Amino acid sequence: MTPRECGPTRSFVERASERCDSKRMTLDPASLALRIESKAELWRSLEVVWHAGPVQPNYGKAVAVASFESSAWAGELLVWETGEAELETLRLADGWVVNKHYDFETGEAIDPALDELATLIHEGISPRGALLAWAPARK
Repeated sequence: MTPRECGPTRSFVERASERCDSKRMTLDPASLALRIESKAELWRSLEVVWHAGPVQPNYGKAVAVASFESSAWAGELLVWETGEAELETLRLADGWVVNKHYDFETGEAIDPALDELATLIHEGISPRGALLAWAPARK
């Protein structure tokens, strides 16, 4: 690493904004809606309805959010331009929460996450590495 890249002569803000010492990738968050649409028949068969919002600037780290709902599940998938993503789900009958973090490298890499969600909804099998919890009961 040279001083020009991340050395002490650069300000903290400059270094942080360029994300030195970390891999900076640019994934088009709009690809989330395209990947969901590419599996439209699957979602119809599972009776899952998606609502994909526009890409938001999100403090300089663009993000796309798509929420979904079915008779048994609700949640959302968030995808940032950095490739980071969060799948957040809730089983409506009993408050079972299944969440998972992903690091995508391409728009097509979203597909396995969508497949894991479909398996969760259809078969009740949580994705490997997911965080499992129970939502507090509402009074």
